[in-house]
Amino acid sequence: FGNATTRGFIVERGDLTVIAGSYTAVGGTETAPSAIVGNSSVDPAKLTLASHQLTTAFSSIGLDPGTDGSVSVESGSTWTEQTRMVVGKAGSGALLIEEGAIVTSLETQIGADASGDGAVIVGLAPVQDASAAQWTTGSIAVGLRGQGTVNHLGGTIRSHTVSVGVESGSRGTANIGSAS
Repeated sequence: FGNATTRGFIVERGDLTVIAGSYTAVGGTETAPSAIVGNSSVDPAKLTLASHQLTTAFSSIGLDPGTDGSVSVESGSTWTEQTRMVVGKAGSGALLIEEGAIVTSLETQIGADASGDGAVIVGLAPVQDASAAQWTTGSIAVGLRGQGTVNHLGGTIRSHTVSVGVESGSRGTANIGSAS
């Protein structure tokens, strides 16, 4: 992307790695997100941020039923979601926050719809002695109506509220702390 501002983008399928620069996509709404990763039932989609700054408004990873999307935020990268980030809206979605990466959002839903399956992993460490991963969000719903998982392997998670297994029939799991 380099340094650019647009209303939005879609990674429908395949792998896209964005190296250096900054990109702003803030023309989204709740029904038409500015950032969509995983919008094809044919092939999975993956977005990797490598030393990159991304700013979005309403983002969705795994938007529709049968879709599969993932976002990896690598060390030195920042993703600022100005409104709601949805990981596994109606499809399958994953957000991987590596050591040295920063992700911020106003609100995060993991496994939003009944068919949604989302996972967030904080603190993946590809390099020893990297600075800590940081995830800051106003609220987290882990398994809003679908299935949601948070795995905290390291770094910091900050949120005003955390809800797990929110609605009837949903499943939420939060594994906090380093695995041993």
